[in-house]
Amino acid sequence: MTRDRVLIWAVLVLLAVNIATIISALRYSGKVKSDGTEAVGEVVDARQILFREHLGLTASQERDFVRLNSSFSQNAGRMTVRLDQLRREMVEELSKPDPEMKVIEKITEEIGSLHSDLKMETAEYYLGMKKVCTPEQQVLLREMFMVMSDPEGDLNTLFRGPIGPGPGGRGRNMRGFGRGMNRF
Repeated sequence: MTRDRVLIWAVLVLLAVNIATIISALRYSGKVKSDGTEAVGEVVDARQILFREHLGLTASQERDFVRLNSSFSQNAGRMTVRLDQLRREMVEELSKPDPEMKVIEKITEEIGSLHSDLKMETAEYYLGMKKVCTPEQQVLLREMFMVMSDPEGDLNTLFRGPIGPGPGGRGRNMRGFGRGMNRF
């Protein structure tokens, strides 16, 4: 398989994961029972499960999180789809016999702007979550975001300890969980 085909398949897989995340966020209406569990038959975003379990969110906090997560997922998903399109356009332009630098410059500027917008969206998402968390939960929230922002990060470390060789060490098996859930 050529490198271009691998890249195309990787982009398609990432696009599918992002679309699934957006659909999940849109379908989940934020209905939570008084005991803090989600209503039967509702779709729950994987990020919501991770945050709820790691932070120990109350029902009220989870409702706030569902609202924040829905907004973040919609906006970030839209930006991610556009970034994927721009990356493909860039490869197409670069692959031409005589690529136009003005087109490449325009694409790179839009990619840079979208990256900036996506990071601001992530910052607003984090600050919104931080606002509804207790001081103890804020420490755990920071830990989660640190792991998710690390290219080699593994969310399993949050739930089962360190990775790598040595006592209690494990491989990075969270990779199969989906990049869209593991990174911001």
